[in-house]
Amino acid sequence: MVHTLPDYTSKWKTNQITDVIDPGEAAARLGSIDTFQREGNVLWLDDFESATLGWHEATEDVSGEVVLVTTYHRSGSQCVKIYPGTVVDQEAVIQNLLPIRSAGKMGYEIAFSGGTLCKYVDFRMRMLDGTNVHQAEILFDIVNNRLEYLNDAAGQTVIAAGLDLLIDPLAFHIIKFVVDWNTDEYDRVYLNQTEYDISGNGVYVAASPANRHFYVGVRVESNNALNAPVYVDNFILTENER
Repeated sequence: MVHTLPDYTSKWKTNQITDVIDPGEAAARLGSIDTFQREGNVLWLDDFESATLGWHEATEDVSGEVVLVTTYHRSGSQCVKIYPGTVVDQEAVIQNLLPIRSAGKMGYEIAFSGGTLCKYVDFRMRMLDGTNVHQAEILFDIVNNRLEYLNDAAGQTVIAAGLDLLIDPLAFHIIKFVVDWNTDEYDRVYLNQTEYDISGNGVYVAASPANRHFYVGVRVESNNALNAPVYVDNFILTENER
């Protein structure tokens, strides 16, 4: 049987239809939210299109709010609004707990927008093994427009400064970072079109008696009474990253 390209449905060559041989591209065309970086195997994803938010949420300030909204969204018809409230240095968080995974490289990807005058939006992965908590966090410093990571001394190290990101609820940015849990080190982080190599830098490890589990979360910290909400959409957790 003759098979020539471009062709994907019959043995005859076609002139008007080209081949689609990448399953990731096929999935994207069929509506998957995994359209940005596409490496790794998807372990879990959430497009936040359900009627209720399937994450734990918490706010420190009574004026804070975590809620699904239809006002802004990167895709679909809704996303999550995370508002830390009007009191300085208060936070609002969404978080989820998953079964612990085998050690290896894992990726965390999410789209975010807004947050004018907030202090930080913080993207978190944690591995709790029954003895220690292994914490990987990438922080976007909204006030100073720079990207940072939580280092192995529990401080913050600048990855890139002067980013000049558009801070607007309509302008969703995509962030993805990869951690190697075999070595407790960061590997790389993507912010929109730019990849930053942060390999060789350790995550923060501290003693913790908590039962074994895996944690993912987003935290927004307030800066003053004029904070605007942060909106997040299209969360993807991957394993078997390169």
